[in-house]
Amino acid sequence: MKKYLRIFLAFVLLLTVSVPTSYLPNAVQRVSASSLQEVNLPSSEEEKVDQKVKSLFASHEKVELRVGESTNVRIFSDSYGNSGDVTQEVSWNPKKKDIVSIKNGKFTATAIGSTLVTVQYGEQELKIPVQVSPNAENIEIKASENEGSAILSWGDMDASSYTVKRGENKRKYEVLAADLKKNTFSDDTVKPGTTYYYRVEAHLSNGNTVVSKPVKIKMKKGQNDFTLETDSTSLDLQVGESKSVEIIAKFTDGTTRDVSTKIKWKVEDESIVSITNEKIEAMNAGKTRIIGFYNQKVLVMAR
Repeated sequence: MKKYLRIFLAFVLLLTVSVPTSYLPNAVQRVSASSLQEVNLPSSEEEKVDQKVKSLFASHEKVELRVGESTNVRIFSDSYGNSGDVTQEVSWNPKKKDIVSIKNGKFTATAIGSTLVTVQYGEQELKIPVQVSPNAENIEIKASENEGSAILSWGDMDASSYTVKRGENKRKYEVLAADLKKNTFSDDTVKPGTTYYYRVEAHLSNGNTVVSKPVKIKMKKGQNDFTLETDSTSLDLQVGESKSVEIIAKFTDGTTRDVSTKIKWKVEDESIVSITNEKIEAMNAGKTRIIGFYNQKVLVMAR
């Protein structure tokens, strides 16, 4: 009897050890699953967050160049857990493509003006202002003669104003005209047979000033010989009355030129007469002399 009892107990023990885990109670399986969920393994969404770019920043807040110059701009990303140079990975989009060209972060100024460059990296954007100024080589002055005057012209520098200087040698210049808005100028004060040097200063909107290289012109002898004529050498005006006066330069070669707008006027008694835009107006009763100056010539009128 004892022999059979030992065989039965051995059989039960063998059966218990060989039961598969799939037959274990459900409660045990749930605990195991719960324990697995507590393991802190990063999900695919968490990996994407880690790779997201927080912000971009550049080595230059603003790029200022002269035409033909270049500079290298580097772009950096500030990411979650990772920061670095992404210059080779960003896209560059200048608003005005003719002002600056960009290749792998190298900015090259191609034309005068200003623009805004948008840097794109993923969903992040960065904007860099660009200002391109002229250099001395860009202000090329052309000088020619026309009826005894020196005519100057130069390329538009996108400047706020221009100043023209003149000298009879390359070392000393005097201001001839300032606050010019146009890129042309007529010098009517030249003397025949004299050599002149001219320079132009371009005053840019960013506060910089660019000075041109000098240009030389020699006036022809006798080219400036002329007389000033008008049909109104004597004026008889009532108080409050005004009159426009036409002044003609008559050259020895028979040509004529209307120089009314070029005359510089001087009134001996300004309480009697005023002159505005070539128009002479009688202010009060009386007599005075009106003197006009043009290219070393003088014209005297009386009222």
